[in-house]
Amino acid sequence: MWDLIVYWFNKIKDLCTTWYSKITYIVNYWWGKLTALCVSWWGRISYLVSYWWGKLTYIGSYWWSRIKTIATDWWNKISAFCTYWWDKIKALCSDWWNKLVSICTYWWNKLVSLCSYWWDRIKAIATDWWNKIVAFCTYWWDKISTFVLYWWDRLKPIVVDWWKRVVTFFTTWWPDVETFFTKLWPRVFKTFTTFWDTLFAFLSNPIAFLRPIAFALFNELIMPLAEAIVEYINDIWGDEV
Repeated sequence: MWDLIVYWFNKIKDLCTTWYSKITYIVNYWWGKLTALCVSWWGRISYLVSYWWGKLTYIGSYWWSRIKTIATDWWNKISAFCTYWWDKIKALCSDWWNKLVSICTYWWNKLVSLCSYWWDRIKAIATDWWNKIVAFCTYWWDKISTFVLYWWDRLKPIVVDWWKRVVTFFTTWWPDVETFFTKLWPRVFKTFTTFWDTLFAFLSNPIAFLRPIAFALFNELIMPLAEAIVEYINDIWGDEV
């Protein structure tokens, strides 16, 4: 068993050694080719880049000088144009600003003068009317104060007296009122609920309600009255009547 393992181990080892040599050879072979190819193309690309870079540098320097000259020339023209018009606009604005300041100052002085004039007049009128209103309010306040104090002195004893009477009344009659509402009110309420139909009939038509009662009472009273009259007559005149 051990010999078999050693045998296959040696075969695998020889196989790996053989393929390692082949792979190393292939890699070295193609690496040399790729290195030579890269060196060859690097030289060509370096030459091409150096060639075109020189041309581009020359063209850029040439056109940069021309563009710089044109830009400098136009910048000077634009600066001169803007400076010229800025000075003109600045002078115009300064002129109109001075005119506006002069106009505003003129009208402001007139407005201040007008407001001062009318303020003095309004102040005088307001002061006059304020003094009149203060005098009027003071006059009527004195009269109202006197009137209120007069009637307060008269009404205060009356109110105090009647308040004492009301307190005395409620203090005296409160037990009777409490007794009425706690004891007698259930009876009264029961009476109203029991005889409500009769009371409603009486209030609806009192004459029709009282007529049968009156006739019944009259019938009960008429016969004794008639008998009493007959007996009275018999007592006076006897049987001759």
